[in-house]
Amino acid sequence: RYDKLDNRQLVEALLPRLPEGRYQVSLMELTQESFHLRLVDPRISRDVLPGDRLLVGIHVANSEVGFRAVTVDACVFRLLCSNGLVRRLQGKSLLKQRHIHVADHRFLPLLDEAIAQATLVAAGFVEQMALSIKTPVPDPERAIAVLGQAWGLSKQTQEFILLA
Repeated sequence: RYDKLDNRQLVEALLPRLPEGRYQVSLMELTQESFHLRLVDPRISRDVLPGDRLLVGIHVANSEVGFRAVTVDACVFRLLCSNGLVRRLQGKSLLKQRHIHVADHRFLPLLDEAIAQATLVAAGFVEQMALSIKTPVPDPERAIAVLGQAWGLSKQTQEFILLA
């Protein structure tokens, strides 16, 4: 049942689905266990604060040796700190294809849909982040405690957030 989908095959499937010249590589990581590719679209960006630009992106990951499935996720890339934030929906990737019965006629339409969704999800998240700076938080310590409890953050993590 195992079907190897190597990184070269994945990139070859991905390239024709991306408009030429539209995306830039912001991360490419290749180890013996996994492959990560983060592409950003500089045309879809927004300054949430002066000098703090966010770019819409796509994060693709794979493991040729069975450590992970092929995944496609929405990504927001922050130029200020060169940080990429992967955005999942309800804790799930937009595409998660295990290395079982990988057939082009089934996989390629799923890849097309995930790429389109990733752009929309990331753009929506950029807008949420831009709107969030306009929302005053009158009691940040209390907000951190409430969110820390809701999200199951450790006391140490909450303290680090307060110190920051």
